[in-house]
Amino acid sequence: MISCSTEQVELDGNWVINRMSHSNKTVYPNDLTPNKISFDIVGTEGIEKLEFNEVDSSVIVPGFQSEEMILHYRLFNDDSLEFKIDNQLLNAYKTRFLDIKYEDTLFASISTRSEQLENLKDSLNTVRDSIILNRGSYSEQYQLTKKIYTGTFKITKSSKNDQLILKSSETEIQLVSEKYLTEQRINELFQRVINYSQHYV
Repeated sequence: MISCSTEQVELDGNWVINRMSHSNKTVYPNDLTPNKISFDIVGTEGIEKLEFNEVDSSVIVPGFQSEEMILHYRLFNDDSLEFKIDNQLLNAYKTRFLDIKYEDTLFASISTRSEQLENLKDSLNTVRDSIILNRGSYSEQYQLTKKIYTGTFKITKSSKNDQLILKSSETEIQLVSEKYLTEQRINELFQRVINYSQHYV
């Protein structure tokens, strides 16, 4: 049960998607971003998340049978949140994504044979072409992802700000702070160590 909090919302960081609905139907994203690196807490493997970055007011959201999408967000009076597409932000993200892929691939390929390096370059070019093509994609999956996430959401916070409910006219997203889940997991491990120590003292 989430009770209202008067504390300011701190969005920066990752928020695990606990539950989602759209048009009164339960939905859940299935992100298809290629070569995506994700660090999951034990017990949350495969669970999608929203990644907020307060530096540029961006949020990366997982796709629905499509690649992730980057949106611009704006907080109003600490009780509502707007998600919208920002082409400048999108292009900067695409460029950064491509640069990282090239750096990672080259670093990993220094000690490989020439033939292996050529195969990696071919694969990388395929990924690049896919990203460029998807930049202007208006596929059904892209449109669904866009429809679900964009708009203005009312915010309901838990007393400790570790859970949020974002609700628009058609979409509801229940989120749990990844920081909170990490702290909870660490506390559980410490408690197990304490219990183990006491048992053998």
